[in-house]
Amino acid sequence: MNVRKTSWAVLGFIAAVFFCLQTPGDAAEQKGEMKQMITSLRPELPNLRYPISMIVDDGLMWMKDVPRSFVEELGAWYSQNGVKGKFSIIPCVFGEGNILEGYPDIITKEELHVWLRIIKDKIVPLNDIHCEIATHGKALDIKTGKPLSPPIDEFPYTTKLNKKDLAEYMAYAIEMLKKAGFTANGVTQPCWYKGDVANVYTPAVLAALKKVHPGTKFAHFFLDVDGESAKVLPRIMFLDKANKEAVVHIVAACLESMYPYPNTLSGKEYGSVSAMADYFITADGTKGRFLDLMKTGSYLIWYTHWGSMTAKYPDGTQRGWLAVQEVVRRANQNLADQVKWMKTSETDIYFVATQTFEPEVKQSARKAAIVFTPLFDCRDFTMGFDLHPKAGRISIRSGVKSFKAAASRKSFGEWTWFREGDRVFVCLPLQAGTRTEINVDIL
Repeated sequence: MNVRKTSWAVLGFIAAVFFCLQTPGDAAEQKGEMKQMITSLRPELPNLRYPISMIVDDGLMWMKDVPRSFVEELGAWYSQNGVKGKFSIIPCVFGEGNILEGYPDIITKEELHVWLRIIKDKIVPLNDIHCEIATHGKALDIKTGKPLSPPIDEFPYTTKLNKKDLAEYMAYAIEMLKKAGFTANGVTQPCWYKGDVANVYTPAVLAALKKVHPGTKFAHFFLDVDGESAKVLPRIMFLDKANKEAVVHIVAACLESMYPYPNTLSGKEYGSVSAMADYFITADGTKGRFLDLMKTGSYLIWYTHWGSMTAKYPDGTQRGWLAVQEVVRRANQNLADQVKWMKTSETDIYFVATQTFEPEVKQSARKAAIVFTPLFDCRDFTMGFDLHPKAGRISIRSGVKSFKAAASRKSFGEWTWFREGDRVFVCLPLQAGTRTEINVDIL
């Protein structure tokens, strides 16, 4: 018996069996070929930039001694600086009048309508408009439009209402804005709400908007501020994929530093415009709440108040308004290529798009298809994936439309793709309910 020959025969048989059992992918890996062309597919920040939005609360709460020139200046400032966000309007300030009939002891009806025209022309195009419930003061009897008797503030009153009645109350305020020529797409709660946010407040917002604006599928509201958590993002409070409906809770990620009286940030007045702005971003752009939030992938949602911007300090200046302008100047100067100004509805819809992105990936060694169906229209939706190091040059298309290669992050936008090392980013607009296929091919 030839032991050596027998041993080689056995080894040869084993090797043959092993070769037959290998998958094509295993063999490709041994030859240095690609097993998977793309991996680690996930949604990214829009255009690879951090969303930033400025919220103005209590709009038109204080009008006495505020000149028309301030409203004109504010409107022009939005467009000059590319600022976007959310602007609240109180339909019936303190229950002492309304934006349709005016406030006889504060501002004439004619002058108020001039203010409203400026807001429509200059502020609305760059902002979502919310009703800040109805009065930000005395709760109304919505059948008469007069304050309830005995009087009660809106904050405890709305907390006591059931879902149906709260929706009716909200709808009254939204309808008032509609009659004044404004389309509110959300609700801002004045001061506080201590009821059931998930099961009462959330469905009430959607029901109210549907009543005034039939066909509404997406709604959002502003209720909470979280200036402490390391990471702050919008909160999806309701999502119905079958009917393509959602309600999102906007969460401001920064405290207010511009109050002319004891403020929510420190309990005391800040000494200078620079100090107020420093909380958000320092002059050199290296520190501040914005920078801390960016480290965790948060959205930069910040807020101020109409009263903070219009109030006069003892030195006669509108220090809060100057501080708001300084925050924006610093952000635009130091973070221009890192942030993207967006309306709050845009940030919220984008967040929903990232959380409902459920792609199917079909791929071979030389091509891949990413297939998904978005729930909502969404601008600048950005996804990224790792490309196999051996892939080389690629082309990307969707149907017959090809994506152009962007030279840098700065030029990266819709219908372009951008590559950093082995990471590839793709940006496109999403259309609700439309099957979308992204094809990646090796050239």
